[in-house]
Amino acid sequence: MQIAVVGGTGREGRGLALRWARKGHRVTIGSRDAARAAERAAELSTPDVKLEGGDNAWAVARADVAVGTLALYRKQMQEACALKVRRYLAYGLPVILGHVDTDFIGRDEWYILSLPNTATNVADGLDSIRKFVADVKGRRVPRGEVEPILSVSAKERERLSFFRELTL
Repeated sequence: MQIAVVGGTGREGRGLALRWARKGHRVTIGSRDAARAAERAAELSTPDVKLEGGDNAWAVARADVAVGTLALYRKQMQEACALKVRRYLAYGLPVILGHVDTDFIGRDEWYILSLPNTATNVADGLDSIRKFVADVKGRRVPRGEVEPILSVSAKERERLSFFRELTL
């Protein structure tokens, strides 16, 4: 399994990347700064554990699954609409999240695994993560499945609907 960890140069991302690599997964660390990601990957790599680093687009293009934000609980946030998740989906990657994504409230999409927004979400969700990863390995999310939810025109329809509700 090839896993992309965008934001993998931060504390949480580095820890996840290293743990998954130690479990035998191929892990790419992505960052806006490709050199920084490559440096972090080299620091974390050992003769038995190899990580690779590059810019976000490079990391995501190589992956089977991507990891979204897992630590919003630290900022007392429950919901988010993270740009990196939209980038993952644009590349067709299934995503593991540790929060409620506001564009997917009330939806049960095959390509999103939502974990609880807690400090132990990964440890507590290992069985769910393993099953999700096995189920989505080698699959890409067709653009036609996410475009009706995330496109500019879809967002504009939602915005206008909201304003109509306010004026009723």
